[in-house]
Amino acid sequence: MTRTSSRRSSREGAVRRRASRFCVLLLFLLIAAGAQGSSKVEVPDWVRQAAHLPVGVLPSRTNAVVLLDETSLTFTGTMEYAEFHREVIRILRPEGRDEGEFVIDLDPGDRIQNVHAWSLTAGGAQFELKDKEFYNISPWGGNELYSDELKMAGKVSGADVGSVVALEYSVQRRPLISLYSWNAQRTIPVRKASLTIVIPSGWQYRASFANIRPQEPRTEPDGRITWTLKDQPGIDDEQKHRPSDSALLVRAEIAVYAPGDSARLDSWKSVGAWQSQLTSPRWIVTPEIREKVQTLTAGVMGFDAILRRLAAFVQHDIRYVAVEIGIGGWQPHFAAETFKHRYGDCKDKAALLGTMLNSAGIRSYLLGVNYEHGTVFEEMPSIGSFNHAILAILLPTDAPNYRSTVTASDGRKFLIFDPTNDVVPLGELPYYEQGNFALLATENGGELVKLPVPPPDASRLERTGRFQLAADGSLSGEVTETRAGKNAEYFRTAFLSSDQAERVRIMERYTEQSLNGLTLKDYAFENLEEIEKELVMHCTIAGPRYAQSSGPLLLLRADVLGYRSFALQWKTRTYPVQLSGVEREVDDYEIQLPDGYVVDDLPDAAQIDVGFASYRSRFENAGNTVRYWREYVVRDPFVPLTKMADLRRLEERISQDELASVVLKKK
Repeated sequence: MTRTSSRRSSREGAVRRRASRFCVLLLFLLIAAGAQGSSKVEVPDWVRQAAHLPVGVLPSRTNAVVLLDETSLTFTGTMEYAEFHREVIRILRPEGRDEGEFVIDLDPGDRIQNVHAWSLTAGGAQFELKDKEFYNISPWGGNELYSDELKMAGKVSGADVGSVVALEYSVQRRPLISLYSWNAQRTIPVRKASLTIVIPSGWQYRASFANIRPQEPRTEPDGRITWTLKDQPGIDDEQKHRPSDSALLVRAEIAVYAPGDSARLDSWKSVGAWQSQLTSPRWIVTPEIREKVQTLTAGVMGFDAILRRLAAFVQHDIRYVAVEIGIGGWQPHFAAETFKHRYGDCKDKAALLGTMLNSAGIRSYLLGVNYEHGTVFEEMPSIGSFNHAILAILLPTDAPNYRSTVTASDGRKFLIFDPTNDVVPLGELPYYEQGNFALLATENGGELVKLPVPPPDASRLERTGRFQLAADGSLSGEVTETRAGKNAEYFRTAFLSSDQAERVRIMERYTEQSLNGLTLKDYAFENLEEIEKELVMHCTIAGPRYAQSSGPLLLLRADVLGYRSFALQWKTRTYPVQLSGVEREVDDYEIQLPDGYVVDDLPDAAQIDVGFASYRSRFENAGNTVRYWREYVVRDPFVPLTKMADLRRLEERISQDELASVVLKKK
C-alpha cells in the first residue's frame, strides 16, 4: 500500500521513477537474495489463512493477485495517527516475481514501529525478512537536490510462481496535513481491500472517492469505521493509449477533524485558502528583486512587453532544482532565496515570477495543477490532487489575446503560464496541462478551474517533401517540417538538453518510427532556441528499393513518412483512449517519376470525420509527377469507450490510406 504524495513536479517525474528503481535494484543486489529459508521460520496464521483464499476468475495474463489488503488508522490527533498494514499476494506468472519487493513510504516525523515480510512457496518452503533486513533508501534523484522523504525497502526470498508473499508493518505517522490517501485498487487484481479508522469521540471525518460511487462504511459498536471493497480488477498495462494509473485507480481520501477544528480542508475554497496562506508570505519584494525588475524592463512599455521580459528571466535563467524539507513540499521558498541562488522547483519559480510581477504592478496567483490528465476530481477537494505549480496572471482589460486564459467565477480573467517549462512560450500551455483541472488560490480562497484546450492549429506539423524515384525503385529527396505547439515541444525538449551524440540517437529513433525503409542522410534546425517562433527542420533522406517491383510494374507508397495509424484490441478494450493531444498535421509530397514510367492506377481519396478527429487525403498525377496530400486533425484527445467504434473506423481508414500504392508502368 502506497500513500500518495503531492511533492512532485512535471520536469522530474520520469527521472525520479528511474532513480527510485535504480536505488531499489542496488539495494536488492547488496542484500543478495534477502533472508534465507530456515526451519525456524514460521509464517503467521493470518498469512496461511489468506493463502487458502481462491484467486477467482482472472484474465489469463494476470501476473499476481492481492488476496488481502488491510489497513487501519488510529488517530490520536489530527496530525498524528498509528498505521497498521497487512497484505498477502499470490504470484501467478514469472512477471509477478517483483511482488516480493516491498517499499514503504515515509514522510518526515514518521517512525517505523515494526516491519516484517514472509513468503510461502508452492513446495512449502518458508522465508522471512526481518525488520533489520529492511533498508532506508532515497526515493528521488535527478533535479531534486534534497528531500527529507524516505522509503524503506526489502525483498523476501522465495517469491516465485505459485508462492504467496506477505507484508506487515506499523508506522507512527505525523503528517503535515490531515489527509490520508487510500488506493483500493492496484495494477494487479485485489480480491479484498479494507480501510479502518478509529477516531476519538466527537470527531468527524470526510471520505471522498474517485472512479467509484461513494462508499458507505460499516461502523462497529466500538466506534471503528471500516470501508471494504472486493474484487477490484487490475489496471491492464498492455492496453495502449490509455490514461495514467492515477486517472483509473479506485481510491479514496480520508480527512479527520477535531471538534472546533478551523483548518477543515473539505472544499476547494478551503484548500485554496490553505495554499494561499502558505504561499503569500513568501512573495516579498526585496531591493535586489526590485532592481532586477527595473533592469529587465528598462526601455519597454505595456503589459505584454514587461510580462515577457520577466517571464523569460524566470523561465530560462532560474534552473530547476528542488529542495523540499517538511512543509516545503507545498510551501515555496522565499522569492529572495530563489533569486539569490538562481534555482528552485516549480512552486519556487512560480513564486519568484509572481513576486517580480508584483514589483512591476502586475498581480498573479499560484495555480496547482496535475500533469497527468484525469487525476483531479471535482468531488474530491484535496491538496494532494496536485503535483505541479504554475502561475495565474491577472489580465488588464486592454491585454492582448492569449490562448492560455481562464475566467474565474468573479469574472476576472487570468493568463496561465508555466515558468518551469522552458520550451513553451508565454501565452501557450504545455500539452500535458491542457484541459486539466487546476486550483486557483487567491485572496478569496480556492477555486477549481478548467485549463483551456487550444485549437488544433496551435499544435501544427506541416511537412513538405520533394522526391525523385529511380527506375530501380530507390528514392531520395528533401523534407521540410514546420512545427508549433506540442509538435515543437518534443524536439525542443529533447534537443536542448542533449549533446550531439544524443541528438543523433534521437533523430535515428524518430526516423525509424517515421520512414519506410529510408535512411536519414542529414538534418538541420531553424529557431531551435527561439521558442516564440515555429521550429523548422530540413532533412535529406534516401533509400534503395523503396518502390516494389511487380513484373513490369512499380508499386509506390506515396505516404513517404509520418505514419498516424495504430492498432488496438478493439473487442476487449477496457479503458478510454488518450491520444497524444490536440493537433493538426498536414503532409504534402511530390514524387518525380523515373523516365519511361507513367501512372497506371491511383488510390482513392480518403475522407472521414468522427467528431473528435478527422482525416482526409488525395492522390494526383500531373505529367511525370505524383502528388500526395493529407490532413490529420485531433480536436479532442480523450476518446470514451462509447466512441471506440468511431475510433476504429478512423484508424482503419487511415491505415488503408497509408498502405495504398500508386501503380506505375512502363510506357
